[in-house]
Amino acid sequence: MEIGSEPERIPVYPFPETGRPDNFTGLADSVCLSLYPATPFAGQGGEMNLVLVAEGPGTPLIEDAPAISLVGPAELRVFESRAAPEHDGRRRTWDVVITPTGGDGQVVLGPDSIAWFDRDDLRFRQAVLSPCTLRVSRPERDGTPPVLPTGPETGRSQAVILTVVLASLALILALVAVAYVRRGRKWASGSKNALMQCPDIEDLLSCFEAALMRLLSGRPRYSGIDAIEGLLSAADVGKLLSRSIIRHWRDMEHALMGRAVGSHDLERLKRRSCDLVEMLEAALAGGERGDDAR
Repeated sequence: MEIGSEPERIPVYPFPETGRPDNFTGLADSVCLSLYPATPFAGQGGEMNLVLVAEGPGTPLIEDAPAISLVGPAELRVFESRAAPEHDGRRRTWDVVITPTGGDGQVVLGPDSIAWFDRDDLRFRQAVLSPCTLRVSRPERDGTPPVLPTGPETGRSQAVILTVVLASLALILALVAVAYVRRGRKWASGSKNALMQCPDIEDLLSCFEAALMRLLSGRPRYSGIDAIEGLLSAADVGKLLSRSIIRHWRDMEHALMGRAVGSHDLERLKRRSCDLVEMLEAALAGGERGDDAR
């Protein structure tokens, strides 16, 4: 048995040339980039491991890992993660290894971006990877291997010492975690001063992200707008306030990728950032859920 149908013509149009950014590689849907530490401690050689994440419906169209710029005394290597893509390929991860090349120093990763085409608005947009600052240090070695003591009691003594050290570290980490969570919401008043002192739009976006993450999760990590949106929803923050925060984030992203922001516009964005952080703090404290956000 055969079933036939009339042929159907489907128009296919090329991407517009007008306004096409240089970093556009053919992504035809949205994507969000984020970068965060994989482990809290550096390796024996001072190397640091991070995870680069791409999320969104445009993620399956990404062929190679997004480029990450680096400034500072270190080199960067990116590897495809062994973990399989998640959510029907809409989430991919790469392992990023930062290896010091000199002594102590500060390393700045990003900001970087990749372009994607918005098929609803018929315009190009930028997925921004926020800047991340790290402190690196390369241990000094004289090339002489350590000499370990030997004897029947050595193994037992080392095991006891190791157990005590690990137990102490676990206790310290638990106390630090509790302190960070308790300090998270108290930090908002200090964050307003930091926001108002930002010298440019790039620092303002990073500081705004840190303020939101410290209020929502207890620590100022770099996670991207998708993670913040999920935390806002989990915290039962009002829809109007959540939308205002996300819209303000997008406005600063577009300003970061566009022309230079004037002092008047920068001050306006600073004040709006402070207002939103203050409203979020009040919402999380159990007051109004931010439905009066403008």
